[in-house]
Amino acid sequence: MTGTAPARPARPARPTALGPTRVTPSPAVARSPSPPERLPVGTIGSYQVAEHQFVLVDRSRAGLGTRVLPTLVRYPVIPAAVAASDRLARGLFPLVVFAPGYTQCQGSYATLLNTWASAGYVVAGVDFPRTNCHVTKPDENDLVHQPTDMSYVIRQVLAVSGQPRGFLAGLVDPARIAVAGHSDGGDTVAAVAANACCRDPAVTAAMVFSGAEWPWMPGSFFTRATLVSGNQALP
Repeated sequence: MTGTAPARPARPARPTALGPTRVTPSPAVARSPSPPERLPVGTIGSYQVAEHQFVLVDRSRAGLGTRVLPTLVRYPVIPAAVAASDRLARGLFPLVVFAPGYTQCQGSYATLLNTWASAGYVVAGVDFPRTNCHVTKPDENDLVHQPTDMSYVIRQVLAVSGQPRGFLAGLVDPARIAVAGHSDGGDTVAAVAANACCRDPAVTAAMVFSGAEWPWMPGSFFTRATLVSGNQALP
């Protein structure tokens, strides 16, 4: 007797062993933090101007006595809405230290210095101890000590700006420091910028108004390349 063998039931598929599923995360997109916000410099009238009076006292020079240096700092006022952003860079503004002429005080140049500050500069005007407008017997020969006075003022203003708090905190850029002066003050800043006796390496620019190389200044002028701008060419 012939017949068809019954169909063998299909063998169930062997289950495939599965381990835990590994999910490779997508690489995170690195986002660079926004750079600190800087403020514009160079346009007159961009800022309101505030003032702060220092009386700086330098006792460091043996044999010369105490050097009292009244210094008025004019500085740009950062708008409140901008200051509240908490994103401002430090070192926002260049510093200009100004030297008045013989028997003059920095107040004689108030219009000029306020104008600079309104354009985004911190401006420190210095009254020299023995040649300012209040001295009854001025001594022009004291000019040889005035370049060091200027350097002292620069260091003190930078120290105040370097503090975490205060009216000037974080405002001065130590890489952008200029000196400016008129007449004997111009002679003073020419020495700060270009005389081997008292060149200040922190100074990166100088403006000389009606000044010259003071012949009694110790040291030599322009022993290396120096660029000085002003209304009188220096030899």
